Amino acid sequence: MDEKDQIGLIKVYYPVKGFGFITRTSGKDVFFYRDAADKEESLIEGSTVRFDVERTPKGPRATKVVRVS
Repeated sequence: MDEKDQIGLIKVYYPVKGFGFITRTSGKDVFFYRDAADKEESLIEGSTVRFDVERTPKGPRATKVVRVS
């Protein structure tokens, strides 16, 4: 089951590799790819983001990542 409208902080982002992790307000950290964001410029460590989570064979992955602060 996918989870919609989650809130979290970008814990770490590796721009050269194109991925990072978001710390959720509830639950475990979630992986994301650069192309999940509306703008790559919004992927700043420590920024609050809103996102959806989809289940994949490798585990949960954030999609539709949008910076809110």
